[in-house]
Amino acid sequence: MSEVIIFNSKSKNYYLLSNFYGGVEISYMKGRFQNIELQQLFDEINVCNIDKFIYYLKILQPEKAWSDKQLNYWIRTKDDDTKEPIRGILAKLIGTSVKDTPTGRKRLKIIKKLLHIEGEIIINKELNLDEKKEFMLKCLRDKYSSEPYKSLLLSTGDKKLHEKPMRGSGDLWTYPGGNLLGKLLEIVREELN
Repeated sequence: MSEVIIFNSKSKNYYLLSNFYGGVEISYMKGRFQNIELQQLFDEINVCNIDKFIYYLKILQPEKAWSDKQLNYWIRTKDDDTKEPIRGILAKLIGTSVKDTPTGRKRLKIIKKLLHIEGEIIINKELNLDEKKEFMLKCLRDKYSSEPYKSLLLSTGDKKLHEKPMRGSGDLWTYPGGNLLGKLLEIVREELN
């Protein structure tokens, strides 16, 4: 049996396999909306600097009392000591606003106000499981077609890949749930070989 690599956006090694890097989460969540304002917001998030990142992080979670430690949690210090925001968290916060929950409804109102949207936020029809997997596979192929992501994925050899959430017990996408992300990464890796 092959070895296993367990990773997430905060792990010491293999963190770049997380969807929070390389634009995967941004591309995936962007597909949930039709409004041009939201499309532009996702594009901006993909390249925003740390100050803008922190602005969005705070505005999307107004109920939090942010300490410096909490803000820095979502900023990665790279090997060369430069700092980079973990932008995928913003995409996740925006993308999950489509859920009909108190938090989702509150966040949609925040987004409408932030983007000065007068009408409705137009949400695309939810994809079925096969469509979700196919769309995620497309997003992953885009990410791993370029460096440093391609080399990193190939360096995992034939090891099983599991994204383990930082909190909680996993879900359809993560381990120990359905581990769909790990399985899709293994498909992309096989295609690259």
